[in-house]
Amino acid sequence: MIDLLTEYGFTFAEMCSICKNRYKVFKNAAKPHVEIKVHVSENYFKMFSPDGKGRIRQTAFGSVNRLKEIMLSLKSIFKKSNSFNREGLIVSHAFTCGGVEYFELDSIYNLPTQRGKAAIQIYEEVRMKCEYEDLLAHTAAVDNLFKGDIKFKELAQLKKLNDSLSERLKIAIDPDLIYKLASVVFFDKTESPIIWDAEYAKKKIALWKKHMDVNDFFLSEPMTRLMPFLKLPAVNFQSFSQVAEELRNVHWEQVLDLLSQSQKKHYSETRFLSAEETLQNSANLTG
Repeated sequence: MIDLLTEYGFTFAEMCSICKNRYKVFKNAAKPHVEIKVHVSENYFKMFSPDGKGRIRQTAFGSVNRLKEIMLSLKSIFKKSNSFNREGLIVSHAFTCGGVEYFELDSIYNLPTQRGKAAIQIYEEVRMKCEYEDLLAHTAAVDNLFKGDIKFKELAQLKKLNDSLSERLKIAIDPDLIYKLASVVFFDKTESPIIWDAEYAKKKIALWKKHMDVNDFFLSEPMTRLMPFLKLPAVNFQSFSQVAEELRNVHWEQVLDLLSQSQKKHYSETRFLSAEETLQNSANLTG
């Protein structure tokens, strides 16, 4: 009975204190004047809604079969919803890619704490066109340059490093960072809507790239709803993706040249965007 109510957009609100907690109260935000109470046995229900004079009163009761009959007859109240309850959160279907369904929360502003923090950081990365970990590695490389005597060679390396970072910051968009943000907002049925797993996110992105053209992906309704600026005319995301990757790789190679072995290992492991890893994830996909 509860699954049936959820299918039509009703979610658990509270236990009914008037009924001595023997009934669970279900409500639908789209129908604020309708309330359905389900007995804890889930074999019996009571429905409360406005009568002909607008007064809220019990208008129906019975078994699950009776509830089904009412749902078919009162279509103004019972309209199937695309949303359902998962781990206490309202989620709905967003899109399907490579035979896998992806879901989203009812509002981007209602992301759980861990996903919310990840989304905020990655949104800033999208805005800067550069990963936070790359900036940390960049500053470590600069620090290493200044540990010894500063001569013309070191100044030339610093200028080269700074120019490469500047080129990354000037590019209009880095599509791979938008993919990264999408991996936080959209999740499949195997994921918890509460927790964002960076390693699993890489596999999702690899699947999206394998089964959907980059332009089609970014211009899909869920993505343009998430980031309206993607609808800018005459934007070739494939070209932006190639340029951004080239600039990212050039900058990263220059950073690596100035890091110690332990630093190389640390920053390479904490970095999300990695061309080799993306290729490996794509090769491992069977979907």
